[in-house]
Amino acid sequence: MLNSKVSKALCVVACVTFLTSCGGDAVDPQTYAKEVCDATTSLQDEVQGQLESFQEELNPGASPEEVKGQLIDFLEEVNGVYDSAASDIEEAGVPDVEGGEEFSTDLNELFQDGSNELEDAVDKAQDLPTGSPEEFQAAAQELGTAVQNAGSELGSDFEDLDPPDELKEAFEEEGCGEGSP
Repeated sequence: MLNSKVSKALCVVACVTFLTSCGGDAVDPQTYAKEVCDATTSLQDEVQGQLESFQEELNPGASPEEVKGQLIDFLEEVNGVYDSAASDIEEAGVPDVEGGEEFSTDLNELFQDGSNELEDAVDKAQDLPTGSPEEFQAAAQELGTAVQNAGSELGSDFEDLDPPDELKEAFEEEGCGEGSP
């Protein structure tokens, strides 16, 4: 039961990581969309792989200390992958369309919020009590709920982004219209 709750909470972390950002030099919308889509696809694949590894490595008989260590490692790895994708997308530049700079700024701010949430999750995981399985489970469940709520809020804000039409078309042409704003 402990492992399924931790796993559920961490699935939310994976969902949070689907956010993307951008910024930098002006580039044509197709190039920008390709770079963002490539980074997003890589991010999703890597996080999914990390999640699967984490779930496979969880031992039902593990102590709270062991699970805590695995959880911290997982969150740190996801945060690293997330930050790497953010850098890749920032290097993609700013889409050279009307409203492109505003869009990329908004997306960067959302991505920074997501990064901050992941860093907070790591900090909170490091503070999880391990005195008893019950105490650990309650605190881990609280952490999972906090991450889930933050992910839902960020996801909603992401969906509310409205890229300029030319950029929407470029995302769709790249085949990532579903995973883009």
